[in-house]
Amino acid sequence: MKEIPQSDLSFPEMFERLRGCTDPEVLRERTPKVCLAAQRAAPGASRIWFSDVYSTPQGRPFSTGKLLAIPTTRISSEAAFKTTVFNGTLRVAALIVLHTVVARYTASTFTWGWAGAASAVFSLNMIGLVAGFHRMLAHKSFTTAKWLEYLIAFLGACGGQSHPIEWVSRHRQHHRHADTPLDPHSPHEGFWWAYCLFLTGSEWSAMEYGNTPDLSSQKFYRVLQYTTNPLVYLLRPYVTYKLGGLAALVWTWAIPITLSFHSAFIMSAAGHCWGSRPYDTGDLSTNVWWLAVFTFGEAFHNNHHQFPTSARAGLEWHEIDMCWLFIRGLELLGLAWDVKVPSQRERALAPRTADRSKLVLTEITEEEGEGDDAHFVAAEIVLRAPAGAVKAKDA
Repeated sequence: MKEIPQSDLSFPEMFERLRGCTDPEVLRERTPKVCLAAQRAAPGASRIWFSDVYSTPQGRPFSTGKLLAIPTTRISSEAAFKTTVFNGTLRVAALIVLHTVVARYTASTFTWGWAGAASAVFSLNMIGLVAGFHRMLAHKSFTTAKWLEYLIAFLGACGGQSHPIEWVSRHRQHHRHADTPLDPHSPHEGFWWAYCLFLTGSEWSAMEYGNTPDLSSQKFYRVLQYTTNPLVYLLRPYVTYKLGGLAALVWTWAIPITLSFHSAFIMSAAGHCWGSRPYDTGDLSTNVWWLAVFTFGEAFHNNHHQFPTSARAGLEWHEIDMCWLFIRGLELLGLAWDVKVPSQRERALAPRTADRSKLVLTEITEEEGEGDDAHFVAAEIVLRAPAGAVKAKDA
């Protein structure tokens, strides 16, 4: 029997329980979920607009190790703090530059041709981020030849969000600890923290404890770890400007990267606040249909949290999942295999938010481990959601 771990604690109470923890096992075990009724009643809790989510910010921007006290292994704790502050400052500076260029020069350089170029580059970046970083690397939802895997991952790196090792590490941590203090970007810690401020801070030790050995063991990804930022934010804009001038810089660099950032930001925040929750995943994940096209299918976030290793997030015929169409195309061409999609039976057995009459349900979960051999496994569970949590969800 596998039980959905629940607690009777609010987010700040759980934060205090974890503060100063020195045991790396807390990163490997799934953290019990926040009690939504306790969170709603927590001191200083404020309701996020048009949602049933209550936030209690913990003041973690531009900090590292504010929660955990697990010693870092590759670098000292002091160096980890300096690195976090440096990376946070670099990302804020990059976002300021990108938004300044977009705001200042978009109108004056607009042509339909450049708009088409921006759409094409944005689409390539999103294929790299969604199909590559997310579904292929983080969740192993399909397999392809190494040359194509590296090409797709490189396109993702060109999206400017991060290098594959950091991105995948953070995302696997998000799934293991969704909407708890160990989640890198839960709206329980504030809408804007979940939207973008999480990029300015980190629990550095969480990035070190072995959840990306499949990537860090490959030289290609280790090289991208140190070259992504110089490539995306120095070499690429310089070459683009030299070859195509200001219009090329705006429409093939600044706009596509800015849009790719916001596609991820909006799902980290809106995808855990607004929309519907057809599956009872135990976290705040939602389906936000009106973001489907912009996010290339990532908007069906509740579906994804129920079936994390599925190559398809838009499970219904009317749920537009452009990334799935790309993966399916690769499969039909013989360029992708081991493509994982939940069967009709697995979907039927998954716990539904509306179905609270059954005490014993079947959950489709991601196999324990770091994602290397993840696949769908069926396990009977007892759904133990506190009454307050049920009411909060249905509010």
